[in-house]
Amino acid sequence: MKTKRQIEELKRKQYQRKRDSKLVETEARRGSWNAVQSLRPNLKKRAFSQEEEQFIVEMHAKMGNKWAQMAEHLPGRTDI
Repeated sequence: MKTKRQIEELKRKQYQRKRDSKLVETEARRGSWNAVQSLRPNLKKRAFSQEEEQFIVEMHAKMGNKWAQMAEHLPGRTDI
């Protein structure tokens, strides 16, 4: 049998999933992905590492401004 606290925690998690899902749907319709991206826990928000920066410089020299394609090769990064 679950305690009252465990039940409340389950309800809170269910609410958060519903809220996050609605936020994703709303922002997708509006075209704003900033809020959607902030929900991705594996998204890196810090500055580029030296290795990432070197990769970007090399790929930009080869590909030009193809940021979405470059981001596919940088785990946790996005073209936004």
